[in-house]
Amino acid sequence: MDEKLISKRELCKKLNISESTVYRWIREHEFPAHKVGFRWKFRLSEVEKWHKWNLTGSVQPRNSLLQAQQ
Repeated sequence: MDEKLISKRELCKKLNISESTVYRWIREHEFPAHKVGFRWKFRLSEVEKWHKWNLTGSVQPRNSLLQAQQ
């Protein structure tokens, strides 16, 4: 069974962040998001993994590492 997708509003409430932050993360390709029709949806398990990964430090060093590997 597929995991339920949550809305942007639910995500913002859960993480206590603004919609503009979510859009920025999506735009920077840093955030696990799925486009469903005209709306962005999120799997809670993917968001939790992403959040754990980013608790260890800034997103920027990870980007640098990924670019160096390419």
